[in-house]
Amino acid sequence: MDRFIICQALERNQHNVAATARMLNTTRDTLRYRIQKYAITLPEDT
Repeated sequence: MDRFIICQALERNQHNVAATARMLNTTRDTLRYRIQKYAITLPEDT
């Protein structure tokens, strides 16, 4: 469930981690930890 929620929130915020963390009412560090824990891939910056 957590992975799904995080993925959906990231998509709504165009993969912006800071904005997603604010939306989920958590810190960027916690969100980055969960992104790594659930092996969520973010698009590369070009």
